[in-house]
Amino acid sequence: MAKYLIQIAAAAALCAAAVGFDALQTPTTYACTLSGEPFHYQNGVRAEAPGDVTLRFKLLIKPWSDTYEIADTTQLPEHQAKSIRLDYSRSNPVDVYYVSDAVDKRTGIRNVSSLVINTVSGDTRIFHHTWMPPNGWENSVQYSFVGNCKKAGL
Repeated sequence: MAKYLIQIAAAAALCAAAVGFDALQTPTTYACTLSGEPFHYQNGVRAEAPGDVTLRFKLLIKPWSDTYEIADTTQLPEHQAKSIRLDYSRSNPVDVYYVSDAVDKRTGIRNVSSLVINTVSGDTRIFHHTWMPPNGWENSVQYSFVGNCKKAGL
């Protein structure tokens, strides 16, 4: 019995050390500038004036994590969702893809979000679309921003 308790304690300590290691990792911080045009519709009426918008924010990517964090902007609330995860099948050592594609079973509303960053050049794309399939644009959100994210301190 004591042998099993020691094994369980060792396993718990190993898990705690792994969680602690992840929390102690320093994220890579990028200073980003992206441009694009958002389309927000409420009851069939566009919610903002047409035209390009420039966003500036910080992007934080932790090593060994499958999520990212966006700071210093409130203009990308959809990209605060932890459901946007690293897509290992699309990513490679240079291009990193984060994707979420989900349909709310209760409402039928589809949400697609993605962030793609080239970790060498800094070229970055952020996309989001919320709508009622197949083509319900009357109450929808869509934006696509492209630009560059430079590692902080460079």
